[in-house]
Amino acid sequence: MTPLEGLHADIDARVAAIRSERPDWLCRQGCQGCCHRLADIPRLSLAEWRLLDEGLALLPSQILRAVAEDVAALAEQSVRPIACPLLDRASGSCRVYPQRPIACRTYGFYLQRDKACTAKTSKPKSTMAC
Repeated sequence: MTPLEGLHADIDARVAAIRSERPDWLCRQGCQGCCHRLADIPRLSLAEWRLLDEGLALLPSQILRAVAEDVAALAEQSVRPIACPLLDRASGSCRVYPQRPIACRTYGFYLQRDKACTAKTSKPKSTMAC
C-alpha cells in the first residue's frame, strides 16, 4: 500500500465512523455542495496528481475536452467561489470520484455546521454551509 493509499484508507475509515454517528451527513458522492463553492483550486501532491491523471485517462475524449475548457476558463475567472471543473453538473458527481484529491475527500467534514446540509433546512441555498 502506498502512503497515499494508506491516507485514503484512514480518511475512508474516519468518514465511515462519522456517517455511522450521523446518518444524515450528506458528504458523499453526489452531494456536490462544496464542489460549487471552492475558494480556490486545491493544491495537490505529486502522488495525487498521478492518481488524478489515472482517473482523467479513463474519461472519454469529449469529456476531457469539456474539462480542459472549464480549467482554461478558471484561469480567466477572478470571481470566487469557483465550481470544480471535474464536477459533472448533470449528475452532481465528481467525474474522477475514486481518484479525487484528499482536499475533496475531507472538505465537507471540516466545515462547521449544526447539521449536514439538506433540503430540510429553511435557509436559502446561498446561505447554507455545506
